[in-house]
Amino acid sequence: MLKGLLIFGIFIVVSALSFVGYFYYKSRSIKDTHDLAAKIEQTTKRFLAEKKGVGLAIGVVQGEKVYKVCYGFAFLTEQIPIDTSTIFEIGSISKVFTTEIAEILARKGLIDWKSTVHQNLPTMYQSQLDDGTNLLHLATHTSGYPRLPQALLDKMNDECNPYKDLTTQDFWDYIKQANDKKKPNPKDFVYSNMGNALLGNILELKTGKSYESLLQTEICVPLKMQHTSLSVKDSVKFATGYDEERNKTCHWDFPIIYAAGAIRSDINDMTTFLKANMQENSLYAAFKETHNKVFDASMGGIGKGWNIDSYSGKLFGLGDIVWHNGGTGGFSSYIGILPNQKVGIVVLSNQSSEELDKLAIRLLVNAGKVSLAQ
Repeated sequence: MLKGLLIFGIFIVVSALSFVGYFYYKSRSIKDTHDLAAKIEQTTKRFLAEKKGVGLAIGVVQGEKVYKVCYGFAFLTEQIPIDTSTIFEIGSISKVFTTEIAEILARKGLIDWKSTVHQNLPTMYQSQLDDGTNLLHLATHTSGYPRLPQALLDKMNDECNPYKDLTTQDFWDYIKQANDKKKPNPKDFVYSNMGNALLGNILELKTGKSYESLLQTEICVPLKMQHTSLSVKDSVKFATGYDEERNKTCHWDFPIIYAAGAIRSDINDMTTFLKANMQENSLYAAFKETHNKVFDASMGGIGKGWNIDSYSGKLFGLGDIVWHNGGTGGFSSYIGILPNQKVGIVVLSNQSSEELDKLAIRLLVNAGKVSLAQ
């Protein structure tokens, strides 16, 4: 069971560095042959042939050009193919939605990034000790909260759908005690689902709106993302998830901690979201602000929710890579942007796989060097 629980967010530590040495020479010798679509197909089909994915949906933004393509199956036994309307669990990519909603609300004056958690919580939810943890610490994994506290892990008894039995009471009981929490430290990056989830809950308390309502009103409606939500209305479009051995898994339900990993979406909407993080639109100023480095981290830095990989980007001659990834028991995902090239990619998979990051980064580097056909 522990492995399944750690999947939620663990992909964040699997970066381009895991195969930089192997890919460095080839990436440096890539020429612009104007056939990016063909390269994506070749690379992706090999990935699927090696059974590292059951189905894949890929979106690429290259300047003004947008390209989407799907491979494999949404339902393996029935051999029903993935298409652009297939719904996936995007896992921890939900965190960048949360921090971008927070940035939008900060610009409206509804929250203050430097205000403390203690200041933002009603007395009934406050910890006995105010250690100075602020909203920016929650957004950058420097809050001192653990990835998941043992108090919640002890209540997670369903190996297939581990979060479903957690309650709101469980969440706030932990926040009020938090005996395992450390003091916030900008120099101590500790990836925390709890920290991001608490940020989402604070956004609800400050606005009087549910997280789902904030997701829709602040991002999905303005961007016309009609198939992105915490729930799936059309279950026929919701892909089956598979584990690393291609066994069918449960969809994950999040009665709490939803802000850290509960969003479901399709490649149409996620490509729209990717583009909105790269080009001028009504939300771009807020989105772009979340990409900026707040604190240094290994080989780069951390923005508000986003990771910044300076090492790999420089090695491949592409500048910084702004990225995030995600995983649940049966899904994995990646979104990455090359700001200098105005290129980005999003990859959704209905198989849990640590190999997805490597595929996505390979495709992103190719997209930064090879153009789509004219």
